[in-house]
Amino acid sequence: MQQILDLRENGTPLSEIAVLFRSGFLSFDLEIELRKANIPFRKFGGLRFAEAAHVKDLLALVRLTENPRDVISWYRVLLQLPGIGQKTAQVVIDEMQEVADPLATPERSWGTTGKGASGLANLATLLQRARTIVDPRERMTILADVYKPTLEKVYDDHPKRWKDVETVVGIGGRYSTVDAFLADIALDPPTDALDEIDPDDGEEEFVTLSTIHSAKGLEWKTVFLIWVNEGRLPSARSAENEESLEEERRLLYVACTRAKELLFMTYPAVMLEWRGSDVLGQPSRFLEGITKDQCPQFYLSEEV
Repeated sequence: MQQILDLRENGTPLSEIAVLFRSGFLSFDLEIELRKANIPFRKFGGLRFAEAAHVKDLLALVRLTENPRDVISWYRVLLQLPGIGQKTAQVVIDEMQEVADPLATPERSWGTTGKGASGLANLATLLQRARTIVDPRERMTILADVYKPTLEKVYDDHPKRWKDVETVVGIGGRYSTVDAFLADIALDPPTDALDEIDPDDGEEEFVTLSTIHSAKGLEWKTVFLIWVNEGRLPSARSAENEESLEEERRLLYVACTRAKELLFMTYPAVMLEWRGSDVLGQPSRFLEGITKDQCPQFYLSEEV
């Protein structure tokens, strides 16, 4: 993050800076930090963190454990329950607004019947239990497990989306409180305002975030290639056969050749796991044989 700010301060336009990655979910934590630093960005290849429907679904559950009167989150969650449509959801929300804490009586039907009533009661009970858990990672892990059946039912590509969910839980687990995590998520993306800027006034500047595939044919003065870890680039699955491994090597070549002047390749020393203990991050096998003379190495105390 500081490198981007330093580059901008030294005269490199944000439009000449790109951050590349193997898969879309690998930029989620970076997007949060860019928002906090008020650095405008646009993402190509994969949805932005705050735009992914399944991420919104999980965050709705998390928000309800902090604010059980959150109307928007309730509406999103209710429509995923069997037996509850738009009209019934509105009835439920109207009744909930008349009490201080809707989760205080999780057994209440709130105007629903049948499957809707039982589904809502089960969900309210789970939310009530989850909010008593202080540790952010533990609470979000439980809520992710609550959401998983819905994810598998709604989305055909649920294994890929579940990886995003795991990433969200991993990011949230770094925070000291759930409320602090939600506060950062709630920050308005700087790019929302860019659509209103006259393209001729010279102020429409943003850092490009892109998957490597979407960056083919493009170049920037400075490129940051993140998550150059074993298991990310190359991906864990590609190690199964030589052909796939060579394709990953070509992908790395594409990423590196997007930089016209400066190339930074980074990997976290600690990879945050959403279940169990964190593990040490290992540099990609593709970096083996590169000497310090060929590519200077820097070690940061902060997570990259």
